[in-house]
Amino acid sequence: MNLLMSGSAFFLYYGEELGMKGSGKDENKRAPMYWSTDADATGMCDGPKDMDDIKMKYGSLEEQENDGNSIYNFVKQTIALRNEYPVIARGKVAFDEGISDDTVCVIRKTCDEGQLTLVFNTSEKAQTVDFGKIRASRSNGRQEISIADRRGASDRNGRRRSG
Repeated sequence: MNLLMSGSAFFLYYGEELGMKGSGKDENKRAPMYWSTDADATGMCDGPKDMDDIKMKYGSLEEQENDGNSIYNFVKQTIALRNEYPVIARGKVAFDEGISDDTVCVIRKTCDEGQLTLVFNTSEKAQTVDFGKIRASRSNGRQEISIADRRGASDRNGRRRSG
């Protein structure tokens, strides 16, 4: 997600949206797209001759498409956020040391379209962030929008709202 929330251009190599592996020797990086677990399904093909037999950690597209918690749908939702808030791609980045710690990274992005606060939970457990420490501003017609995580956001006054 961090890469999708950074600079103006991002790149997904085929299969990354499914969590496909592709490490080690070159042939493994050219594995066929994991459309289905059925090797005979439409669109499936054989990989390079010397490719290792790799068991994918996450399901095929067929398995992930209708799972709202899948890697595939997470990537789609992240791209949708990026498209909804142009400041994500265009904004100048500032790290917020006052709120960030070992488990939470808070950055602000600012450009002509506005200001956005991004909060990344880098731990495996839920974290609490005091949004009262974030000053919401409204200058030159710009309003700060804080996105806490995929499940909700905080308003300008730091109050958590469900989404």
